[in-house]
Amino acid sequence: MAALKEIALFGFGLWALSCASPQVVKTALGGDLAALKREVASARKAGGLDEGTVRELAIAVLRREIQSMRGEYAPDLLASFSECVKPVISTLEDRAATEGDVAAAARLLLLSLDELDPEDAISRFSKAEAGAFRAVAARASVGPEFGKLRREFLLDPDPRVRKSALKAALAELDPADIPLLFESSRVDPDPGCRSLAIRALGLSGGERAVRVLRDRFEQADESTKMAIAEAWSLPKSLAAGGDEMLVWLAQTGDGLPAVTAAVGLGRHDKLREVGTGVLLRLLEQGTSTERRVVVQVAPLDDTRLLAAVRKVAANDADVSVRAQALIRLLSLPGDAEKAKLGLVGLLADKGDAALIAEQALARHGDQSVAPRLLKRLQTDGVEHRQLAAFALLDLQRYSDAADGLADAHPKVRASVACEIVRR
Repeated sequence: MAALKEIALFGFGLWALSCASPQVVKTALGGDLAALKREVASARKAGGLDEGTVRELAIAVLRREIQSMRGEYAPDLLASFSECVKPVISTLEDRAATEGDVAAAARLLLLSLDELDPEDAISRFSKAEAGAFRAVAARASVGPEFGKLRREFLLDPDPRVRKSALKAALAELDPADIPLLFESSRVDPDPGCRSLAIRALGLSGGERAVRVLRDRFEQADESTKMAIAEAWSLPKSLAAGGDEMLVWLAQTGDGLPAVTAAVGLGRHDKLREVGTGVLLRLLEQGTSTERRVVVQVAPLDDTRLLAAVRKVAANDADVSVRAQALIRLLSLPGDAEKAKLGLVGLLADKGDAALIAEQALARHGDQSVAPRLLKRLQTDGVEHRQLAAFALLDLQRYSDAADGLADAHPKVRASVACEIVRR
């Protein structure tokens, strides 16, 4: 009876919202996509899409998309909504009460927001047939009192369950988990699970963990090597020999694992000079990928690194690397004006550098890129349309960004709605 009452109240809330709102919002709640496109265009032409109306429209679209989202991408998309679902929590609860992977993702999101009782989740879903729902119980199994159950989940055949159990282990480290974490770091077939297990070992620290991760390193893929480098840089591992491992990797390794090690050394006062030397070498001699990452993470309070990033911004052969360096310099008062001119010059590029430059200039408040963003919002692919809408929001052009709320792809509609509500 209580559940029926909640559903009735939710329905009344939608009805009241619809009655009190502009027509474009009513259409978002109850009309079809073609009608919503027409209403957005009509409201803009009539000057009725001010910031307040667009926010109200975004909440309506977010409700609608949570109710209807489906497809392989939907669970991960919903999981990214933690910063925008508070105003539509009743809709999320309604979706959680349905079936399927998206419903399970809704329950996981409710759990992360403290809107779902952990003990109730464990009681209801620990024996669920569907792995997506067992993952809800696994994520709720935080603390020694659920240790036995959590360790069973760490061995579950479904990687979603193991991943949730590893996140629960990370939330509150339990020494009894350590043997299984060692095994997960070695044999789990899912790279994401291996990385979570490695991070947990890094947080727990100790000479054995540092040594075992060194043994894992040689046969690991690049993403796992990066996870190991990050684990060595965590305080308890750093103090148990992780510092020596980071020096070894930074000086003898290559690729993104070496970058990760150098950044980790930068957090250690006594070893920062070693990390700086590696970053300078990679800026001079590294691959495009290495240089692109280094210009994003290099601490620019070091005058040598600042000079090296300025050099990359001025003449790097890879235009996308040059764009990233210009973005770093845009945040520095003494370099901002020159960096802005450099980014404007990249707008003529035919590749991704132009897109990167548009995004950065929009964040900087440059209204001159608005026509380019509007064109992308109407003609480009899904990811570019989404980014164009976000950049229009950076420019405070809510009326123009509203086109993203009526986009043909549900991923764009939902992401843009979430971003507007979050802001």
